[in-house]
Amino acid sequence: MNSITQMSELLKGLPRGWFERLVEREQADKHNKGLSTWKRLVVMCYSQLSGMNSLRQIENGFNAQRNHHYHLNVGQVKRSALSSANRSGRGLAVFEATVQYLMSQVSRSIKRELNEILYLLDSSPIQLTGRGLDEWTRDTRTSRLQGEKLHALLDAQTGGLVWYDITAANVNDVSMVNKIELQSNARYVFDKGYCDYAWWHRIDQAGAFYVTRLKKNAALTLEQVLPTVGEGVMSDELVRFKHRHNGGGRLDNPYIGVLRRIRIERDNKTPLVLVTNDLTSSALSIGALYRARWSIELLFKWVKQHLNIKKFLGTNECAVRVQILTALITHLLVILYRNRTGFKGSLFDCLTLIKATLFQRCAVQNELLQRRRLRMKTYADIQPSLL
Repeated sequence: MNSITQMSELLKGLPRGWFERLVEREQADKHNKGLSTWKRLVVMCYSQLSGMNSLRQIENGFNAQRNHHYHLNVGQVKRSALSSANRSGRGLAVFEATVQYLMSQVSRSIKRELNEILYLLDSSPIQLTGRGLDEWTRDTRTSRLQGEKLHALLDAQTGGLVWYDITAANVNDVSMVNKIELQSNARYVFDKGYCDYAWWHRIDQAGAFYVTRLKKNAALTLEQVLPTVGEGVMSDELVRFKHRHNGGGRLDNPYIGVLRRIRIERDNKTPLVLVTNDLTSSALSIGALYRARWSIELLFKWVKQHLNIKKFLGTNECAVRVQILTALITHLLVILYRNRTGFKGSLFDCLTLIKATLFQRCAVQNELLQRRRLRMKTYADIQPSLL
């Protein structure tokens, strides 16, 4: 009996009909030279899951599983065609739209138990140096990074991305915030890299809340001292910005409302100074929200350690971008797989299972096969003999 493999089960998170309509709209399969966009996506996801980081390895490894290509609706791949497609940037818009689609599916796949949603915002560097990479990354490098930045907004409850962008290394983090569509009653947590009073004001006006750190040189006036409740809370105050006009020719500060400044003690470290527009929650809960920001750091670490965005299959910008997008697609597909199958372990355990049994019959199919065999045996037992 033929049955689908773990790889096929994983790709169920991406409806083939939706994908083909997207490919047709973008005309991504025009002059594809035998490598359709779907086949390319499958092969690139295979490279992320198999750990193979060279075109020759991918060609040999994927083609060795030709018996399972039927359920994936693909055929054998040639490394020259894969290299050419990635280098040309063909279908890049399809990969970007696929990430957007899967992000929306992850958000819908988990029933929310709380009315308030916690979003974590941060960026992570992707180092790109060497022959072929220096030509297009050297001009945008900074003192700390030559390469690109992955900007991300993480839904802390689902563990999936809700927004992302990939930029050059010299793009300031705070310049990306205007691309984020704010949601009322949501909570946004970010670090000092996003210190922009106009951005904070926009969150406040949208009916959302923010928690972030305050820079040392912030000019504030004290409005009211609140009682400190909770161990480790050093102070809890209501403050306002002291200056209405920023220096250095910058735009005027639109934030004229009251903010809340909280100092929280840390072991053998300087106190943590947080600022928020949440005037009702306890200081300890505000501190806990900021500590939850570590989840997005873990996401970046997870993707870099367990998927392949360290060694790239191509050296030009399009090839690098496709590989980063494929890593995000694979990450989101694993989340959807875990939610759909009811896997009880961690996301890493789920990824390990998929990697170890990539072209084996999945557990669901094994169970269906056993049931079919049991039915056939039952029918055989009750069927009268013809002889």
